[in-house]
Amino acid sequence: MTGGASVDDDLVHAEVRAALVQMQAALEVEVVELRSAGAQQGRECHGGVRLTSGAKRATYAFGDVPGARLTDDLPVKLVLPYDAGEVEGDVVSHRDGELVVGIARDVGAVIDHAVLVTDASFLLERLAARLGEVLEDEVEVDLLSMARALGLAPVHAGTAPVPDDVAAALNEEQCAAVALGLGSDLTYVWGPPGTGKTTTVAHLVAAHYRAGRSVLLVSNTNTAVDTAVLRVAELLAEEPGFAAGSVLRHRAVVLDELRERYGDHLAADEVLVRLRAPLLTERGRLAAELSDLGEDGSAADRRALRERLEQLDRKLDVDEPALLDRAGVVAATVYQTWLGGLPDRAYDVVVVDEAS
Repeated sequence: MTGGASVDDDLVHAEVRAALVQMQAALEVEVVELRSAGAQQGRECHGGVRLTSGAKRATYAFGDVPGARLTDDLPVKLVLPYDAGEVEGDVVSHRDGELVVGIARDVGAVIDHAVLVTDASFLLERLAARLGEVLEDEVEVDLLSMARALGLAPVHAGTAPVPDDVAAALNEEQCAAVALGLGSDLTYVWGPPGTGKTTTVAHLVAAHYRAGRSVLLVSNTNTAVDTAVLRVAELLAEEPGFAAGSVLRHRAVVLDELRERYGDHLAADEVLVRLRAPLLTERGRLAAELSDLGEDGSAADRRALRERLEQLDRKLDVDEPALLDRAGVVAATVYQTWLGGLPDRAYDVVVVDEAS
């Protein structure tokens, strides 16, 4: 946000790297212990009902599966009956007596029986590997921001003016938190349940977005991410560009209210389908016109139609990573930021909800 105090960059970077080495070593120890305890497990699951289905992913809900609670984004394999093979996926959510998994293909409306294979060490192993990539300079990171978060570098604390609409919607303490979040390098907001932390976070995200800053909004579970991005969507739904994907939810939407109210504006795959629909219709019309023109039409007319088709094809050649790369606000779980799938881009602001 602002410059902050002068620091010895070389010393700070060395201290951050030393801290990362300790984190990586601790993670590797935990991975070894989990594997020695039998981290990979197979769980029987029955009565899976399809919730959503897309070109590359489908989600299924099962009655609770025996065993320890499974972490959101934990990779899984679903071994299907009757020699139907296995399909890879991940845990979307596991709470309130229901397990929701996302898998790489639609296998029908109902999964009567399957074996869910999980490896509890995978996420820790992947995080350790990611830290290794940082230490080997294979991944570009902001070491100074990391140092501030670890208490290894000074933090500039200041305030910035709070927009009038924010001041009208929040109480004095919430406004003060937004002012700090807009004017400081690093801000922590603490409060007991029911004090409006997520509402405050949403107004902070919206204020940064309206100021032209890109925001990565993360939390530990898909439900927490959805709750936060729902509040953000309520604030930004009337903003120019919202319908075109300026605010995007990466991967699964698990909150019914979010899906029903804003799903086709927030879920990246649904935004692509909606944006492509009129372009595909126009492309079909032009292709038919070119076909009808045949050899009887002039060369200039055929060339003009082909050029318009090429222009449409370029507009249609936008995939999900490209859409995420240009969004002003991207929401995801913490795991999803380093498991892959998000474009490798820098954000002006990172907001972590439910950080404890």
